[in-house]
Amino acid sequence: MKYPALRLILLFPLCFSVSAEDAGIENLFEYVSLEPSFVVNLQGNRRSYLRMDIQLLVDGKERADQIKAHMPALRHALILLISDYSAEQLGTSEQREKFRVKALNETRATLDKYASSRGLSDLFFTEFLVQ
Repeated sequence: MKYPALRLILLFPLCFSVSAEDAGIENLFEYVSLEPSFVVNLQGNRRSYLRMDIQLLVDGKERADQIKAHMPALRHALILLISDYSAEQLGTSEQREKFRVKALNETRATLDKYASSRGLSDLFFTEFLVQ
C-alpha cells in the first residue's frame, strides 16, 4: 500500500469495536411482525384486494412481548381499517404514506384500549401488493 499510515488509521477502530451483545447492552429497539400476511378485500366495483406485511418498531423486547399479547385485537382493527379503502385510494406513494400513518394511529388506539401504546415507535409496510 502506498500510504501505510492510512492503513493503520483505517484499521484502528476495528481493534476496539465491541458489539452491543458483548457489552451487555440490551437492544434498544425490536421489530414485531404482524403475521400472517394481511390479505383483505378492498372497496369498489371491481374485485381487488390488498396483500401486505406489517412490522412494528417498539422499544425493547419486554415491550414487544406486551404488544404480541394483543395481536388478535391489532389484526382485527387493521383489517377493518384496510377494508374501508379502494384500490384507487392506495395507488400512489403519497396515499400509501397517509394510509401508513392512519394504520399507526389505529394501532396506537387499539393498544391504548387494551393496555398501553407506550413504546410503539413506528409501523412499516414490508410488503404491499394491490391486485
